[in-house]
This record gives sequence, structure tokens and C-alpha cells, in this order.
Amino acid sequence: MEERPRRALLALHTAAPRPPSLEATLRARGFDVTTTRDVAATAAAIEQAIEGDAPGDLELIVLAPLAAGGAGFELDVVLSQRSDDFAHSLLLLLDDPADAATLAPRLAASDDWVSAGDEGELTRRLLLALERRELLRRLRSETATDFKTGLFNDRYFFRRLLEEVERTRRHRLAVALIVIDFDDFRAINTRFGHPFGNFVLGTFGRKLKGASRRIDLPARLGGDEFALLMPSTALDEAALVAARIQAVVADCRFERDGESFGISVSMGVDAIHGEDRVAPEEFLQRADEAQYEAKRRGKGRFVLWPELGK
Repeated sequence: MEERPRRALLALHTAAPRPPSLEATLRARGFDVTTTRDVAATAAAIEQAIEGDAPGDLELIVLAPLAAGGAGFELDVVLSQRSDDFAHSLLLLLDDPADAATLAPRLAASDDWVSAGDEGELTRRLLLALERRELLRRLRSETATDFKTGLFNDRYFFRRLLEEVERTRRHRLAVALIVIDFDDFRAINTRFGHPFGNFVLGTFGRKLKGASRRIDLPARLGGDEFALLMPSTALDEAALVAARIQAVVADCRFERDGESFGISVSMGVDAIHGEDRVAPEEFLQRADEAQYEAKRRGKGRFVLWPELGK
């Protein structure tokens, strides 16, 4: 899959000059650096990072507020757009260290502040902020990942499902969902044992991730049930993704005790749009019902929710 670029935002609202080492340090560590000069441009840049094709790529914001009187507002704009999944670190540059007493208590554990006039300390704190961000990313990855497949786990999936449905309503977009269930997986466990069954699940997880797009969220819901959440995706596009998954599964072969066998999955596909008033739970239930219909029709296929005529 394509490697996502690391991004940093220099929100330098004040007219005071900043050392060139600030941007140079970031670029030397592989960051794409964007610089904004006012709060409106900063808000737009953060929103684009969150709502664009690669949410979560922005790892660090360096904020130099315009003035002490308005610094609180500028900080609020930056912090208000940060969710649990959009965990960029924030380094606050203060021309007057006395402002720290008011502003620093509002920062998170991964954030920091530094006096803007000390270039050596600025570089040190910048590197420390990146280290904190990397540690936080690793900790959150561990709590959001299913250990058998390497995909996102059910807890993370359900939280993202709620967020994506709300995002769809807010921006009048589309979001699609595929619920995937193995056909006759119990027979694999019975014949070859649970450890080998876990190997099959892990292999399928890698195949599902490989068949997904960069913006998609593949997850294991539990047992042999998986899901693929697809932001900004209409039903016809989701059907193409389901067909791609079907083709990948058809080519997937396993060998055990001298026996070669394949697998098949049944999938239910649904999509909603901004004008649809469908709750996240109902959205998931509809895709799940379509998946059950795929099994009733003979397994190894996918069914679109609108085909059920409900």
C-alpha cells in the first residue's frame, strides 16, 4: 500500500521572525511542512487534513499565536478540531513566557510549550514533541488493533462507524459499509484445529487490507466476521470493492496435512448519504441482513441492501 506522508503545520500567526531551523528540522525528518499565517488559514488546513483523503497524517502543529490577548482563541481553534483519532501533537511558541500560566493547562499530555526566543531549546522541544507523538501513536495502535489479524478491532470500528455517519450527515457525503462473514469456517477449526484457523483469519485479514483503499477502515468484528467501512463512497463504488474482495478470496488457497483448500465469504453491502436519517446501528444491521441474504442465496457472493426491497 502507498506510504502516507508525514505532515507538520507551522501556524505562525505572529509577525515575529522564526528560526529557519524550525522548518529544516522537520524536513530533515521526512515531513511535508505547511505554513499558515492567520487563524482562518490554520483552521482550513487542519480541516483539510481531517476530512481529506488521508485523515490522521498531520502529526504536529507548531502554533505561534498572534498576541497574548487573542492567543486563547487561536489555541481553541486548533484544539477544537482534534479528536481521539486525530492525535497530532501541539507545540506552542510563546513570545511572552508569562502567557504559559493561562494557556499551558489546556494542553494535552502529548503537547508542550516553549519560549520562542530560545532557538536551541526550541529545537530540543520540537524533537521531544515528535517523540511523544510517536509513543502516543504506538499506544493507540495497540489498543485499536486485533492481534490475530492486524486489522482494527471491534471497539475502534464501532467508534469510527459513529463518527463517519455523523460526518456524512454534516458534509452531505456518502459512506458505505461491507459486512463480511466466512462460509463454513467452523469446519476449518474442526478439521485442522484452532491455531490453523487463526492462521487463516490472519491471512484473510492481510488480503482484506490489501484489497482496501487507503481511506477505508478494515476491521475484525469478532470470530470470523469482518467489516470494511468506506468513507466518501457510494453504493456502486462499494459494490466494486466487494467484487475485488471476492476475486482476492477466490485466489486464496491453503495447504494443511497434504490437503489443499480454498475459502469463501458472504458479504452484505450498504451505503447511506447525507440526507439519509439512518442511525449507525441500523446501518450496520442493514449490511448484516444483506450478508445473511448472501448466505441464503448460496454463499460465496455479495448482496446489496437495496436488493432486499425493505
